This record gives sequence, structure tokens and C-alpha cells, in this order.
Amino acid sequence: MNGRVCFDASVAVKWLILEDQSELALAFLGNVLRTGGSIVGPPHLPVEISNALYKRVRTGDVILEEAQERISALSDVPIDLVYSKDLSRSALALSLEFGWKYLYDAFYLAVGELFDCDVWTADSLFYRDARITHPRVRLLADYASS
Repeated sequence: MNGRVCFDASVAVKWLILEDQSELALAFLGNVLRTGGSIVGPPHLPVEISNALYKRVRTGDVILEEAQERISALSDVPIDLVYSKDLSRSALALSLEFGWKYLYDAFYLAVGELFDCDVWTADSLFYRDARITHPRVRLLADYASS
């Protein structure tokens, strides 16, 4: 690992909401920060996290004020959000390669390619699809054994 890592929203949300694998996600985040690593992500990462919190508010799992506090807490995590036209072009090509309906996941792959870093996810479907041709995509559950 080059000290740089990309976490997708399925991992980042676990930093803010107690759910399955939250402890693992928080330990991983702490390790990255403690060892001087850096976190990169696509520009829509905060939007995806906010959307996940919104869904929790809608289902009554989290109250609005709590969701707002957690969104504010996200700003304490040093994430370099990156964007370039090359990133968009790469994400478009990757999304077409996989036949995905949306570009969101492809942006994480494009960030991983741009920075030559691992892309960590808790989304087993994304992992299953992407891992075939992108071995730098890693499943959060595998962090404990890495």
C-alpha cells in the first residue's frame, strides 16, 4: 500500500452509524490516520454518505438532529475529494465496462486507478463485479486478515 487509500460510502457510513462492521471500519480508519496515510475519494462521497443518513432518518433509525451531527462529524475526517475531467471519463468507461446502471461506484474505481491505491468497500456486489478486473478493490471484511 502506498499510504493512500480510497474508502467508498459503504465503509465511510460505518464510521458514523453503528452497524455491522462499524468497529472494523473505525479501526481501519484509525490505523490509516495513525500511520500517516491519506484518504482520497470522489466528489460525491459526502453526498452518498448524507443520502445513507437520510434513509436512516426516513426509516426512524436515526433522528434528524443526530444525522446532522454525524454529517458534521464527517468533516473531521481528512478526506481529499478529487475531481478532474479524466476522472469522469474513466468512470464513464468503467461503468460501461461493467454494465452498471449508475456511475457512482465507477468513480471509486477511477480514483483508485488515478492514485494507484486500494479501494475498500463493504458492498459485496460492487466487490464481486469489480474485483475480477480490478484487484485493488478490497472487501472491508478482509481488512482483519490483511
